[in-house]
Amino acid sequence: MNVNKFINSKKITSRYLILKFLDGVFIDKKTVPQTLEVLLKKKIVFEDKDIAKAERISNFIFGHLKSIDSILFSTLKKKTRISVLNILRIVLSEIVLKEAPNYALVNSAVELGKVNKKTKYFVGLINAVSKKLIQKNKNNELFLKSNLEIGFKTYLQRNYSSKIAEKIEKIYTSSNTFDLSLRNSNEIEFWKKKLNATVLPTGTLRIKKNVKISELDGFKDGKWWVQDISSSIPVKLLGNLKGMEVLDLFSAPGGKAMQLISLGAKVTCIDNSLVRIKKLEENLARMKMKTDIIKTNFYNYNSKKKFDLVLIDAPCSATGTIRKNKELQYLFPQKRLENLIKIQRDSLKFAKKFVRDDGLILYCNCSLFLSEGEDHILDFVNKNKGWYYEKLTNTNKGIDKDWFNEFGFLRIRPDHLHDQGGMDGFFAAILKKNHPDKIS
Repeated sequence: MNVNKFINSKKITSRYLILKFLDGVFIDKKTVPQTLEVLLKKKIVFEDKDIAKAERISNFIFGHLKSIDSILFSTLKKKTRISVLNILRIVLSEIVLKEAPNYALVNSAVELGKVNKKTKYFVGLINAVSKKLIQKNKNNELFLKSNLEIGFKTYLQRNYSSKIAEKIEKIYTSSNTFDLSLRNSNEIEFWKKKLNATVLPTGTLRIKKNVKISELDGFKDGKWWVQDISSSIPVKLLGNLKGMEVLDLFSAPGGKAMQLISLGAKVTCIDNSLVRIKKLEENLARMKMKTDIIKTNFYNYNSKKKFDLVLIDAPCSATGTIRKNKELQYLFPQKRLENLIKIQRDSLKFAKKFVRDDGLILYCNCSLFLSEGEDHILDFVNKNKGWYYEKLTNTNKGIDKDWFNEFGFLRIRPDHLHDQGGMDGFFAAILKKNHPDKIS
């Protein structure tokens, strides 16, 4: 079967993509971007509107999975294939979201079942259950509640608090915005009006997601770049960066590198991914910024040069980004920690060799796991004489005191700024060389 021809003729392109996203997570253990990359390599063509719709509805499913499955399991008489269950998850979600007339939802679900040999023998079941779900909706029996995956929620309860876990569970399905960092911070009011944006406390602009980023004013001219508010905060903790020489590890796609350059720093970027470096180069070209880019694994980097600052935006479980990447919690992030923690620990050991006396290490990532943040910094200071961590405060304009923990580390959670839609979870700490006589 020619998949492109079939899904286009049956007008189920976006639904097919949703199904592939769900199968990717629950069968292949791949993230949504990884699944999309595989499909594009197979020359399966999707329009931007289909991708946007698929991401929106699959995120809705990931965010309400417990309620969705409770309804489905009470409707099904016995277990069925995961792909069949995923088709029914799509049907139920589209009924609740009122994506199409009832007859169209049933027809598209049946056609979706015909695409795959593993599901084509279940089209009768798909048809029958879809009609039952429609009837349940008419009887006002479909109630969905956002939920976190139970293992992840338990971790948050144990390491933060039950109250914080509940707040994150309530807020994390409401991500329908994206944030922008301006090249020139003096132009905030101009771009606020131009883009119909909201100004967040730190000067980041927030925009509704119902637009195509590349078509917005200022994109092609390099006036701004997309960067979640929480990701932009660590660099803002550093103060005056003009003339500072910076080594930026894991640099691509370049959000923090562009921040540093816009503030007058001289940046050397290191990354090991050709795909990510290509994106970094595209971003820098659009922003009309120049920097040295070194394609290498940081383990292999060798230079006599030392820097004022080494920035480590370390690879991590990315659990802080669940507002945008809700599937991550179902990919067993705790089980991936061992390898990630080794890379993070090794990157700190690497960084200290390239920092000048009185220099800095800025360590950060978008994880909510303490083992990827606080534990590393406390262990590093304990094992490395002559190093200490700076106790951060909210003297920086727009940064709330509640965004710092008891150690003085930046510890942002998805429920912060909840009245304005939340933000990504993020951790950051500043390490300084040469221990002072007394830490205040």
